Amino acid sequence: MAGSRITMIDVAKNAGVSVATVDRVLNRRAPVRQATAQRILKAAQELQYYASPLLRSHIQTLRIPVRCAILLQRRTTAFYQALASALRQKAHARPEIGADLIIEFVDAVNSTAVADRIRNVSPQVDAHIPSDRRSGRTRRTNRSSGF
Repeated sequence: MAGSRITMIDVAKNAGVSVATVDRVLNRRAPVRQATAQRILKAAQELQYYASPLLRSHIQTLRIPVRCAILLQRRTTAFYQALASALRQKAHARPEIGADLIIEFVDAVNSTAVADRIRNVSPQVDAHIPSDRRSGRTRRTNRSSGF
């Protein structure tokens, strides 16, 4: 295909779908399963199909964001306020990541307060990112771990 114009036919072949399915996604003519739409987007990107930004935009409307809680310490500390603001800005600036952030503060920095906050936010999120200032590490937890 070097030197030739990439078409929906090429995208369809690469994605293993019909041209009509590529057309449905590209032109938003009818709903298509998310997995199929993502396969079409991947094929379009691999082929450098000229309409790829339109496909990418459409995929973003299909993607279900991952709700992620980030637990930070001390709401009143300027550092943590700035960190929360920067995290929100970065998540907003990168919609392709699909992150929906919930930033929570734990003012009493002890294991009971952190565990309580995690339990309270758990029903609302898919993942937690608590910070551990003693070890200097960030741990990721999820629902399957209990909290």
